Amino acid sequence: MKILFVVHAAPWAEFSGTPLITGQYAQRAMARGWDVALLVPDTAANHSRAPDIYDPVKLFYWPVQAEWNLNAFASPPSARTTPPIEIDYAPDIIHIVDWVLMESSVLAALGALNAPIVRQVWNFEDICSVIEPIHRLPAGRPCVAPLNPRDCAECLLDRTNIAIQGEKHNFRSISAKLKAYGEAYIDRQSQSIATRKIVARDHFSEIYNKVLFPTNSFFDYFDSHMKMSGDYEIVEHGVSVRNAVSTKKPHKGLNFIYAGGNAKRKGWSAIVQAFSRLYDEGFIDLHLRVYGAKAQTQNSALSRYPNVQFCDPYNVDSMANEFAWADIGLIPTQFETYCRIVREYMICGVVPIASRAFGIPDVVDHDYNGILLDEPTGDQLYGAIRKLVNNPQDIERLRAGCAATIITSPEAEFDRICSIYNDLRNNKAQILQISSK
Repeated sequence: MKILFVVHAAPWAEFSGTPLITGQYAQRAMARGWDVALLVPDTAANHSRAPDIYDPVKLFYWPVQAEWNLNAFASPPSARTTPPIEIDYAPDIIHIVDWVLMESSVLAALGALNAPIVRQVWNFEDICSVIEPIHRLPAGRPCVAPLNPRDCAECLLDRTNIAIQGEKHNFRSISAKLKAYGEAYIDRQSQSIATRKIVARDHFSEIYNKVLFPTNSFFDYFDSHMKMSGDYEIVEHGVSVRNAVSTKKPHKGLNFIYAGGNAKRKGWSAIVQAFSRLYDEGFIDLHLRVYGAKAQTQNSALSRYPNVQFCDPYNVDSMANEFAWADIGLIPTQFETYCRIVREYMICGVVPIASRAFGIPDVVDHDYNGILLDEPTGDQLYGAIRKLVNNPQDIERLRAGCAATIITSPEAEFDRICSIYNDLRNNKAQILQISSK
């Protein structure tokens, strides 16, 4: 079988998110003896030297769309590019993991390859110009359907990177300049956002032959906005942890781990608020390790407390060892669609205290194998930790729940994807005839 994967960065150019997932798929496909090709944006990073394991992979590049989040859905995709580009590959299946950064002409070009197209939805970029719809409502709550184009335009005014008169600005500085354009800007963006939804809906109904979502909870949210009518399926991403050890060595107090750095979306402010309060109240037997953005986190309010350790990001090889230290994993995140780390915690016997972001309630059953927060706030996190401190016997019960939870493996995930590939290939003529109408 010949598979063309489409993603915004090569797996060796970006070691996270969809590029990492694509690398996992590509390697498993090659292990089955399949022919694999990769289509990525034409960026310098994507031209970097690939590891030897990817030597058999054919590489193709597509032009980058300036201000992709604003312009990629401005009109239906056209196959025209300047200069003309040909994808010299005849795939049996086209698998779009994402097409961020590329000109929308890529969708028309892929459609011309006469192969079924699988599209995975890992985020909200088809609908939201700022990718994650958590910037308008209080406490980072996701925007509720139906979206009002004017509300989106006002949010965009404050939140997104765009170019004005050739000059780049960040989220904070751009707002004042944009507001100087007044109602005309809001009206123009409102019209653009309304068009975006129509164009995106057409992509799902006319271009993609099969749409995959990573979790039921994220699908329900996406569907509330898009009203999916085509062929879709939930295929949970597979997770494993090399050399995972779920048993814990005896130690004094409770060990907590947080791996979100200082990212607002990951709940850093909730971590700072909750642990500052706990330490100020004298809970000296609580130990916290913070991974990521060390230069920033070690200069936070938590630097005053000796029981907090600030660490660089861990890597795949050291993950099991890092997690073996921890009793509790903290995930007060505002937005997810799957949440890989909550599953990694559970595999390693680390009890999660997590938000109800999409993908988390799919695997965490409150008070059975973890604790779910009603809101990802410092107060809620503080309360959950206090409850465990007062009832330490609950930790072993929750850890047993983690051990009994079935986490989808990478092998099981790719087996399901392969089954989908085969169904599409075997019914190719009928599928392409329907999509051409």
